[in-house]
Amino acid sequence: MNKLLKWILGLVATLAILLVIISVALPLLLDPNDYKDEISAAVEQRTGRELAINGDISWRVFPSIGIQIGDVSLANRAGFGARPMLEVTEAAVTVKLKPLFSRRLEVGRVSLDGVSAYLRSNTDGRNNWEDLTDPGLDDAPGDTGQEAVADFEIEVSQGNLVLSNTARRVDLAGFDFGSQAGVEHHAFEFQGEATLAFLQQEISGQLDSLGLIQLVRGKGLIGLQDLEMSFTTADSTIPVSARADIVVDLANDQARLTDLILQFSDLRAKGALNVASFSSEPEYNGQLVVAEFNPRQLMEDLDLEAPQTSKLDALSRMQAETSFNGSPDQVDLTEIAIVLDDSTLKGQLTIEGFDPLQLVFDMDIDNLNLDDYSLLIEAEDAAGEDLEIEGAGLFMGSMLLFNGSGDLTIDHLVAGGLKVADLNVGVTSNAQEIRLFPISSRFYGGQHQGDVRVSFVAAQPVLTVNQVVTGFEVSGLLQDLAGTARVHGTGDLYMKARALLGSSQPVSYTHLTLPTTGHECISRWSPY
Repeated sequence: MNKLLKWILGLVATLAILLVIISVALPLLLDPNDYKDEISAAVEQRTGRELAINGDISWRVFPSIGIQIGDVSLANRAGFGARPMLEVTEAAVTVKLKPLFSRRLEVGRVSLDGVSAYLRSNTDGRNNWEDLTDPGLDDAPGDTGQEAVADFEIEVSQGNLVLSNTARRVDLAGFDFGSQAGVEHHAFEFQGEATLAFLQQEISGQLDSLGLIQLVRGKGLIGLQDLEMSFTTADSTIPVSARADIVVDLANDQARLTDLILQFSDLRAKGALNVASFSSEPEYNGQLVVAEFNPRQLMEDLDLEAPQTSKLDALSRMQAETSFNGSPDQVDLTEIAIVLDDSTLKGQLTIEGFDPLQLVFDMDIDNLNLDDYSLLIEAEDAAGEDLEIEGAGLFMGSMLLFNGSGDLTIDHLVAGGLKVADLNVGVTSNAQEIRLFPISSRFYGGQHQGDVRVSFVAAQPVLTVNQVVTGFEVSGLLQDLAGTARVHGTGDLYMKARALLGSSQPVSYTHLTLPTTGHECISRWSPY
C-alpha cells in the first residue's frame, strides 16, 4: 500500500514539474509575438483583409496548453469605410494534452471576449462579408473604392463566445457516419451573448445563444443541435426566442432545418426547411404552422394600440399554416389556411418575381363580416361630450400596387348590414391600373355582375364603377338596410360611376327600377 501511495505521489510530482518546465521553457524557446507579422500576412493573403494584432500573444499552460491573444481586429472590405469589420478584446485557444503524445492536435476550448462586429450591405448590391466566404471574389467591375451608401447595417458589441470540446454526440438527422475509415467526429458545446443593433431600423437588444456544434470530417457534415437563441429589445421585457436543429451536408450541397420553434409572447410557430444546391442555385421547401394566438394581445405586447372595432372581441383569435417551396426568383405557398375569428381563408399564392412584385393567387373565404371590424372613432359633439361614430369599414389610406392576377371567392359576406352570397372576384393589377373583373354574386335572390377599375395613368387616379343587379327582393334588402320592409317585390339596379379620386364633384348616376309600378329613379352622387 505504501509503495502504491509513493508511486501516485511521484507521478503527481512528475506532472507538476513537467508543467513548470513547460511554462518556463515555452516562452524562452518560442515567443509567439515573433510571428505576429507572419500571421497577419497569411490572413491578408487568404482574405485580402488586414489583421491587426495590437496586444500580446502569450502561452497558457494550466489547466491546459494554449495561446491567448489580445486586441485583435480585422479590417473592413474596400468601400465600407475605415471601421474594422471585427474586433476582439481577448481570444484564447487551448488544446488537449493527451492527444499531443499521439501526435494529434485536438482543440479543447475556444473563448472570445469583447467581440464587436459590423455587418453591412450597400445600395450597390455588395456587402462586407461575401468576399470572406468566397476568397476569389473581386470588387465589382468599375468600383472606384469610394464608400457607397449603406442600406442595411448590423452592429454587434460586448460579445462573448465560448466553445468547449465535449464527448456528447447527437444523430445528425439520420446521417450515418459511424466509425468509418477517414471519418473524424468533433463536437463543441457553445454559449454566447452580445448586444445586437439593427441601425437602419433603430432596433437594439440582447442576443443570447447556446447549442452543440458537430463537425464530421470525411463526410463534410456540420450540425447545430439544440440551437437556442433569444433576442430581447432594449425597450421590451418579452424576448423573441427560437429553437432548431440544423444539418449542413457540404458533400451533397444540401441543408436541413428541423424542429424549428419560434416564440414571442403567446405567438408560437413551428416549421421545417430543406435546401438543395445552396452554394449555386438554391431550391427549398418546407412547412410553417402558427398556433392559435390573440392578435390584440400581440399588439399590446408590441406597444401598439389595437383598433377600436364595433365587435369588441374582433381580432382576438388567429392561426395559420402553409407549405412552401421555391428558389431565389419564385416562391409557391400552397395549402394556405388562415383563421381569423370566425373567418377561414384557404388557397394558394405564387410570387413569380420580387422586382417588381409579381403575384398569382387563388383564395377562398368561407364567411366574412366586415361590419365586425368597423372602426369606432371618438369625436366631440357641441357640448363637448364624447360620441362614437361607427365607420363603414377599415379605412385604407393607401393602395398597394402589384403586378399579377388572381381569383377571390367569398361564400358569405356582410358589409354595411347588407348580405352577399357566392361572391367571385377576378383581380388584375399592374403599374397602370387595378381592375376587379369579373365580379359576380347572389344578392337578395337576384344576380349581381360588376366591373371596378382604378386607373393610375393620369396624374390623378380615376375610379370607374359599373354594377348591375337584377331581380333582387326589395323587402329583404330594406329590412337589412333600414330595419323595415314596407315595399315588396323585385327590382333592378344599374349603377355607373366615374370619379377623380379626391374630387368632390358629383360624377355618377344610379338607375333604380322599383317593383310593381316600374317607377324609375335616377340620382347623382359624389364619393366624397
